[in-house]
Amino acid sequence: MREKLESVLESIEESLGEYSGVTATYCPEWAVPLKTAQDELHELIHDAEIEEEQIDLIDNTHIRGFHWSNKAWYAEANGIKNGEITFGIYCTEGGCTGEMTMKWFELCGKLVPKLGAFEDSWNVLSSFKDVIDALGKVAGKNITEDEFVKILLGCGFTDLTAYTEKNK
Repeated sequence: MREKLESVLESIEESLGEYSGVTATYCPEWAVPLKTAQDELHELIHDAEIEEEQIDLIDNTHIRGFHWSNKAWYAEANGIKNGEITFGIYCTEGGCTGEMTMKWFELCGKLVPKLGAFEDSWNVLSSFKDVIDALGKVAGKNITEDEFVKILLGCGFTDLTAYTEKNK
């Protein structure tokens, strides 16, 4: 996909070549759409690179998932009261490649979400671009836990929460 997009972009840039200045001067109504098309192709190429990285990470041994800690069977025993949802790329055999946590803190009488990640997870942050983009659309709206879970599910994450204790 990325190679195809790069080829189209290269073709456009070669076609314009020395005429790009002439186009802007004599056909200004073409200059903006051409520049917009170039910018959009650059963005698509960037997104294709991220998708390829995600495909490399997500295979039959990894899954994008989340744990809704304050809804898990162990929440009360571990003192987890306010919302806490950890999401990341988890190995099917246990452990994870990287994860982030959305926690709700009480501030001025309201529960307010805060996103955080430890430094050993920073290598997978770019694979959460879809989540970050979705959060950008609701910035400043003080989303709830349920709304965040809907975002994660909409981005293809799997709910891995242990709602009940498994038999030993």
